[in-house]
Amino acid sequence: MTSKSQQLAVCERLRIAYQRRFDLVDGGVNPWANSTTVGVEILFGQQGHRAWDVSARYGRRRWPFGRAEEYRSIEEAEQDVRSELDAFLDTRLREKGIDSSPTPPE
Repeated sequence: MTSKSQQLAVCERLRIAYQRRFDLVDGGVNPWANSTTVGVEILFGQQGHRAWDVSARYGRRRWPFGRAEEYRSIEEAEQDVRSELDAFLDTRLREKGIDSSPTPPE
């Protein structure tokens, strides 16, 4: 079972890895994780309105309030999220004429 500290660590890694690149496209990142899913909300505009989000599951619940069951690691879900973020950023940065070097995993 993934602990709350592992979930927070994934969020922090994603924030650190992507904030600089999203700053280049006038955006922000709001990573989140829970007992079954990892995700990132992408924020644009002065008010920080959510414009896009990506998430990946690593577990499921058998019923609404049941115990979470993991079927892969939170790190695998994090890699899926990173792949989606890199593809999104590549397009946005290319549109702005900025080098779109991928963010290495930490």
